[in-house]
Amino acid sequence: MLFGACAPAPPIVLQIPDMADDGVWEDQARIDIAYLDGPEVEGRQTATRGFFRAAAYLSARMGESGLQPVLVDEYRMQYAARLRRATDLSVQVIGEDTTVVRQGNDFLVTGAPQPLDVSGTVPTLPVLDWIQWSEDIRIDMGSESTWRMVAEVEAYVSTAPMHIVGMLPGADPVRRDSLTLIVAPVDGAGLQGAESWTDGGDLTLPAAAVLSVMRRMASYQNRWSLYPESTMFSLLSGTRDGCLGPEQFLRNAPWDRSRISRIIVVTMQADATCDWPRLLNGIADDQAHAPHIVRFRAYAPFEAQAALGFGSWRMRSSMQQTDALNRATTEAIRLAREIMAIIP
Repeated sequence: MLFGACAPAPPIVLQIPDMADDGVWEDQARIDIAYLDGPEVEGRQTATRGFFRAAAYLSARMGESGLQPVLVDEYRMQYAARLRRATDLSVQVIGEDTTVVRQGNDFLVTGAPQPLDVSGTVPTLPVLDWIQWSEDIRIDMGSESTWRMVAEVEAYVSTAPMHIVGMLPGADPVRRDSLTLIVAPVDGAGLQGAESWTDGGDLTLPAAAVLSVMRRMASYQNRWSLYPESTMFSLLSGTRDGCLGPEQFLRNAPWDRSRISRIIVVTMQADATCDWPRLLNGIADDQAHAPHIVRFRAYAPFEAQAALGFGSWRMRSSMQQTDALNRATTEAIRLAREIMAIIP
């Protein structure tokens, strides 16, 4: 034996913990869902005060993970839009006493409203595709009463909605120009009244799953430069107004669209998903190099539907209950694991 000779160093094995074994990611996802489906963001309707609060929260989370902002020092990307909004909506029941029927207590506006001024007799209330009446309202109205419904609608409200977008650059100097785009809606139905309501299609489990993927990938990239290609995380608004938001996002995003190799779309199972192939066909620079689209869907964390008076709609505050929040967190982490499994 030669003194001073060194044995060969053992090979370095990269140990990457599994997401399911790390409670930190679940805790953070639970915090995200509790805030984004909480009372402070008021239903997250596009271009409202509640949505801007949600956007500020999401921007802060991207900054904490060290993502590269989509604009100079700014993760929020604004665009111009013209949306339909009900500026005044009232229903009066006239009988022995005049009763004002209140939005959020007696009816919900569940779609794009139309201007109208109609009247009739109780219990025959107007059947409209943008309103959901309480099941109890007919019980409280006498059969001799009459009603009048007036809706004033501003059809074209100029607004400045925004997306929240951040980039995780790839580690390979050659492959980093190839881009995987991960998108999820973050705007909600915003049904307001005495209580905010949801049918499960506008919950933020998809956004929470994308945030979990973002945190884990950023952690890996900072430690080990694990991902050769770049990834863009995009939380979108305007997904409920004719999908104007995603279309504007694709048209005006500040990168070369031909570099997108894959789009991962994450939504709720009950959500009316935007038609991404159609959107891409409308703006594609080169149809021969259209990106591959992969879809993931989350399931609402509700138990069997309770009789709440508004059919499938339920109070959004039910998401703050421990059991629902735990189920939502479990579902978001499940989605995050499945998404990470296909990241190149």
